[in-house]
Amino acid sequence: MAIFFFHNLSAASPVTGPFAASMITLQFKWPESEINEKLEQKMVNAFNEVYAVKENKKIPMRIASFMVAIDRVSTAYALREG
Repeated sequence: MAIFFFHNLSAASPVTGPFAASMITLQFKWPESEINEKLEQKMVNAFNEVYAVKENKKIPMRIASFMVAIDRVSTAYALREG
């Protein structure tokens, strides 16, 4: 069942965790293949975003991932406070 599958992935990484948690909350009943496609796309997009920062700034992936994360928090904060 999809919900069980999401529960197992929710601790996998910061990328899959929030996506999986939202699916558990909304109780979507998608086929496992569709779930895997959606998760893979989110993970590929996240990697590409971090990799772009790494290449542009010429920094290690770890630092780039921190920069992306901080930018996301900053953007969310600005949207909620603004």
